[in-house]
Amino acid sequence: MRTLSNLTIYLVISLYSIFAFPSDSHTEILLPTENHRTLPFDIVKGYIFLSGKVAEQSGGFMFDTGTPFSFLLNNHYLPLKLDHFVGSGKAGSIQGGVTRELKLYIHQDVGTIKLGQIKFMHVGALQSTNLEFMSNMGSDGLRTDNLGFVGMGLFRQYEFVIDYSSKTLDVYRIKKSGEPFIAHIDAKDVVATLPFRLAKHMPIVTINIDGIKIEGLLDTGVLGEVTLTPETQRILENSGKLKKQGGYYFLEGLNYGGIALDTKTPSISTGDSNTMRLGYNMLSHYRTVWNYKKQTVTLLKLKK
Repeated sequence: MRTLSNLTIYLVISLYSIFAFPSDSHTEILLPTENHRTLPFDIVKGYIFLSGKVAEQSGGFMFDTGTPFSFLLNNHYLPLKLDHFVGSGKAGSIQGGVTRELKLYIHQDVGTIKLGQIKFMHVGALQSTNLEFMSNMGSDGLRTDNLGFVGMGLFRQYEFVIDYSSKTLDVYRIKKSGEPFIAHIDAKDVVATLPFRLAKHMPIVTINIDGIKIEGLLDTGVLGEVTLTPETQRILENSGKLKKQGGYYFLEGLNYGGIALDTKTPSISTGDSNTMRLGYNMLSHYRTVWNYKKQTVTLLKLKK
């Protein structure tokens, strides 16, 4: 049985490019009147779940910055009619190259959706796929009441702050300049501001260790993974910069512009380039402020 620690949950971009989904236009109703809202969340084995409801079915949505959709529903848990097939994509893990085919369906009206206390009335066309593999994994599975994913189609027009320690997701309305209407960052808490670029929908930052560049993909939908070229792995192991301790790998000296980054990862693999999927392994060490308008993620010290 494949354990969850070895499973990276992500959706290949081919899934996103099948269809131009009108559901990605819901950003105007996430904050219908206020400039700020706090959404509490649960952490299940390193993954963020927001309480929710689809029609009469309650459960949790996984909050995934690697998902481009507003909502991607789980038709294994939800009683949806699968009569409008639109295409296929893949999900799985980088480690071992394991992937699963996902069939994608479109639904014109699933009724009211709730995310926390926010209601979305008749949101129009939404997409679904079968996410049984996420909950049907024995003792290593995630929530069996998984409603699906909530992603950046809903959040990217706002500034939001993820705090794993307080289990809160704070969402702020922003101006055309990208500045939030409510100032909420204390300069003394800033560790670093990471400018990112978008590859399709994924935020990517360039970090380094001993002058070796590593492309970091910022993604709450992963626990963390490192892929190194054989040469890079050899260099880092010989220098003592790559270590394994307590079931995790550590890259000693990993930094952005000389600013040290705290991270650990449960898996490492060999590939043609040096990449890291920066999820719970790094993000849980900070409060992270995401701003797609400015294309920055700011790392803040955890509150004491």
